[in-house]
Amino acid sequence: ISDGTAIPTIYYGIPIYANSPDGEEVLAGVVIANIFAQHLLDLIQPNADDATAFLIDQNGYYLKHSKEPHLAFGFELAIDAVGGIANARAQNQFSESVMTQLLASINVEHIVIGDEFIHATRITPPSANYFWILGNVRKQSATLAPVLDTVNVIALSTAVILVVGAMIAVVAIRYSLQPLKNLANVASQIAGGNRSLRAPYTERSDDIGTLSHAINAITDQLNQSIKDFEERINIATRDLQALVEVNLQTSSLLESERLLQSVANLIKEHFGLYHAQFYISHEDKLSLVAGAGYIGRQMIAQRHFIELQHPRNIIARAGREQKTFVIDDAATSPDFSPNKLLPNTASEIAIPLVARNQFIGVMNLHSEQPHSFDDRFIAILEVLAQQVSNAVLNARLFEIASRASRHEHVITEITSAVQQANSVEDILKIATRELGRALRVPHTVIEVQLKDSDS
Repeated sequence: ISDGTAIPTIYYGIPIYANSPDGEEVLAGVVIANIFAQHLLDLIQPNADDATAFLIDQNGYYLKHSKEPHLAFGFELAIDAVGGIANARAQNQFSESVMTQLLASINVEHIVIGDEFIHATRITPPSANYFWILGNVRKQSATLAPVLDTVNVIALSTAVILVVGAMIAVVAIRYSLQPLKNLANVASQIAGGNRSLRAPYTERSDDIGTLSHAINAITDQLNQSIKDFEERINIATRDLQALVEVNLQTSSLLESERLLQSVANLIKEHFGLYHAQFYISHEDKLSLVAGAGYIGRQMIAQRHFIELQHPRNIIARAGREQKTFVIDDAATSPDFSPNKLLPNTASEIAIPLVARNQFIGVMNLHSEQPHSFDDRFIAILEVLAQQVSNAVLNARLFEIASRASRHEHVITEITSAVQQANSVEDILKIATRELGRALRVPHTVIEVQLKDSDS
């Protein structure tokens, strides 16, 4: 921008075609949608304080680096003028073989480099010929430290016992040491990545049995931590894909009600929600214009609406106060307004649609599970609502411009035809026919009132 600040932006463009008077399809314009990339990049965070999260494109350029943000966007010209590093790529950090594994990953890839563990997954936007790699790097020693510490403590305790019991028979010593050697070998293999291995001797009631149980418990915790991390990565990937898909929908549809219907279906399906719907502001009420599935169509057919001044309904409150309202548990909330068509609602959220300081309507989502809308999910949904708000406003502006252009064209045609008419009757016939076409109505009548003195 003008002060030299670089703002990463994602651009989407789609051509718009219209029919000419001759019936030919011609290019009418191009719709451009710009999204600040920071909204998406802020979602990418490491799974621990000592870990590093990154996002690279298919050429290895960093789009996000949690510890060294100046490495991002090294492919931009003059990036060093704003504190970045030109040509900063993942190839500068990882070997050629590691980069080959990263860029070839399809779903989830686990890569071990020395003491570092890389968890990577590929993200491909719908209908795109490019992809991104989302990864997390953390030292294995940080994850396996509890196992190694336990082994060290037990080994030290064993050494003390051996010193005190130096007079014990050699056979007894060998009998005591062999289980420890076996456990040390098990711990070493677990540290090497064989997390399915289990320590033996769990049936013993002595220290060896206790140690075996401890190693197995720590291994279970390690497996659960990795599983939780993968789940968080999958959720972040899902949210990122949802933002991209909604943006594609909002960029390709220029009729506001069709746009909202498409987004309602997409949000319900993508996030596994019970219901998704959109209300548009009309004077002193909010009218339902789009709803997912059969229930949505049924409510629209019933011309469902909510008074904007309804004192407790969260949809009306979101419209009046222009802020997000959430009902975590419909069974206990006094503000919940039940709907007989949505009997399984357990939690609900209402997010206002506002673009350029203009209130447009409300996005309303329902879940069959209580407490479904946590802070992270709300942040994602508010970004989606902002995208939808801008798209609806742009669609309205496009509709106004198209209608004005169409009316101007019809007026020109009527004027030309009237000038060639030979009688008042011909003029009225031409005006009636062309006005009907311009207004897109099936029947048009022009009434002429004559004075008594007229023939």
